[in-house]
Amino acid sequence: SAALRSQIPARDIQVLAPMYKGQAGIDNINTLMQDLLNPAVKDQVVFDTPDCQYRDGDKVIHLVNDAESNVFNGDIGYITDLLPGKYTESKQDELTIQFDGNEIVYPRNEWYKIRLAYAMSIHKSQGTEVAFLYSIMYILVFAMCCIPCQDPSLLPLCNSYRSRAYSLIEDPNQMLVE
Repeated sequence: SAALRSQIPARDIQVLAPMYKGQAGIDNINTLMQDLLNPAVKDQVVFDTPDCQYRDGDKVIHLVNDAESNVFNGDIGYITDLLPGKYTESKQDELTIQFDGNEIVYPRNEWYKIRLAYAMSIHKSQGTEVAFLYSIMYILVFAMCCIPCQDPSLLPLCNSYRSRAYSLIEDPNQMLVE
């Protein structure tokens, strides 16, 4: 909410976290940020899934390459329409998502290709530009970046976290809050 009070547009706010599960994980943060930045409105059409709820205006990330639709892994878009299945040719609920001028319609059976993107992994965020970046950093990540790895079997994991943390810190174009 500090970013919103600073007049930073909601679309320019991005939260980064190192894992998906848990209270401080990406999945939970996405739900919290969705409620803060795009709260539900009475009588608004929403679509529930086992993992989340989709609303008009939600920020989403595309998870797979789809050259035919010209949308690729890591592309960020915004939901512009939710159409219940009873009104669609496919008889499935459909989401319309705008990706940088490219509008894509996703029937429910293709929703595995997207997820909420208010929070994302450091890896997924590479290449995106936002004005306000909030990073969830754990002591574990700090330890892996600053303390030499003692267990050779954990070396690939240590190096992966170290690399992600460095890539996050090295981008001088973003306002970072930890």
